[in-house]
Amino acid sequence: MNVVGYVRVALDCSIGDILGRHVQFDRIEAWAREGSHHLIRTYSDDGETASSGLETRLGLGDALQAIRDGRAEGIVVARLDRLALSLVLQEELLAEIEGRGAQLFSAWPGEEAEATTETRDPTRLLVREVVRDVPLFRSAMRDLWVRQRLRHSPLPEERAETTRALIRSEELVERGFGEREITGILSSEGLLAGRGFSVLRQLFGRHGSTPLG
Repeated sequence: MNVVGYVRVALDCSIGDILGRHVQFDRIEAWAREGSHHLIRTYSDDGETASSGLETRLGLGDALQAIRDGRAEGIVVARLDRLALSLVLQEELLAEIEGRGAQLFSAWPGEEAEATTETRDPTRLLVREVVRDVPLFRSAMRDLWVRQRLRHSPLPEERAETTRALIRSEELVERGFGEREITGILSSEGLLAGRGFSVLRQLFGRHGSTPLG
C-alpha cells in the first residue's frame, strides 16, 4: 500500500508527552518496512502547539492532499495524539480520511485497532457516532485546503482573489453542486475573473471530478 507519514512536534506538551521528531520519523519508517508498505513521503508540522488550529498545519494539509490526489491510500502517524490531542478532532480527521477512501494508521504499539471498526474504546466509539460531519470542522478543513493551496502564491491580491473563489467553491461542493452549476454561481458572483478558471481546475482535481475545459 502507498502511504504518507505525518509528524507533529507540539512545544506546549508536558515533558512526558513529547515524542521527538526523529523518534516519530523512525517509528513511521519501521512500521512501513515491517508491513511492506511504500512510504512515499513523511510530512511534518514542526514547533506547532498542541492547541494550534487546523488552518496552521500545512504539513497535515500536504498529507491529506496526497490522499485527495490518489497518490496515497493511507496516512500513518507515530502515535494518534500526533494527529491531534483531542479525541474529537482525531475522529473528525479519521472521517475525512475514510471519506476519501483511505485509511489512518498508528505505529504506536497498542493503537493498531483504534482507527478501525475493531476498536473497543467506548469513549472513542461514542465520539465516532457524534462528530461525523460537524460544521465547525468542515469550515476548518476548508481553511486548511485554501492555505495549503495558496501558500506559494506570490501576490497578495492574487491570494485574496483565489481564496474567495476557493472557499466559495468548497462550500458549493459540500452542498452537492456539480461543476457546471458551480461555474454559473461563481460567474454570477463575479468570482471567475483572473485565475478563477484555474481555481476550478484545482478544486475539481482534488475532488476527483473531470477538470474543466
